[in-house]
Amino acid sequence: MSQLIHAVARIRVLESEMLSEDSANRMISASTFESAYAVLDELGYAKESSVFRDTYNYEGAIESGLSNTLGLFKTFEIGKVLKLLTVIVDIQNIILYVKAIDALSSEENIDTLVDESEVISYGYYSKDVLDTAFIAGEAKPGYEELYTLVQKLEEYKTLEEKELFVESEIIKQAEKEGKSNKFLNAFLSFLKNSEGLKKDVLKESQEVLLQKYPDYKNIIERIFVEKSKQNQVSLLEILLDEKMVSFLREQSSGKIDGYEVLFSFFWRKERNSRVIRSILLAKKSGFSPEEIKADFDAFIF
Repeated sequence: MSQLIHAVARIRVLESEMLSEDSANRMISASTFESAYAVLDELGYAKESSVFRDTYNYEGAIESGLSNTLGLFKTFEIGKVLKLLTVIVDIQNIILYVKAIDALSSEENIDTLVDESEVISYGYYSKDVLDTAFIAGEAKPGYEELYTLVQKLEEYKTLEEKELFVESEIIKQAEKEGKSNKFLNAFLSFLKNSEGLKKDVLKESQEVLLQKYPDYKNIIERIFVEKSKQNQVSLLEILLDEKMVSFLREQSSGKIDGYEVLFSFFWRKERNSRVIRSILLAKKSGFSPEEIKADFDAFIF
């Protein structure tokens, strides 16, 4: 059995633990926050839920679950293809370090540059790898490309230039790893357009966006029904999520091999985590089931 066929078989089993409308409703209707938290055990977070149960730290449990899922993917030996799956997280984590260095005063110690709680744990580059490149100024074996990126940052003066360089380089790395696979190319193209649209909606008119992103015509027209920029951005994120999930479901349907099923599963699990987080935050804040359900249409499965 090939490595990818084995991986797909494992993931198909785990798909039964995805958040459903029924499990979401049980979390919402739970009499207490603690009983809502217990539903995590059914959603692929049993181990993480128990670790954090003393403090009911749902944020820690959810992020740990996503990190463990990525760890499972690494056992499938799909190597640097994971860079495509975590490209947005890696950009965010690296820019976090870039901003921290930019704001560092002469009296501060670079060894405590970034706190562990600030780093998203399920990126391709772990905090240890990032610390080695940014703080120790060394190349961790197997992650030489990150060290090269850090060295090249010295060529740029402003924070904006450095951020743009990081985005460009991380995407280039992902493109390099996925160039020989049609699905991976399509996934990355979708991701690039989505991120570009999220930025451009803040500064461009509807007419300019329609010219620049013709494949997103329906989405662009829908968001501009909203009058406020904040509502446009919020709706755009929801619609792009829906479009990505639709794309991944179509690509992964009936597959017994290939990256499609793995990418679809992780993307949906990450999105599920946002729904779970929103519900548990609302429960912890004391909102009633009726109040939470009033906003339920904003949740995406």
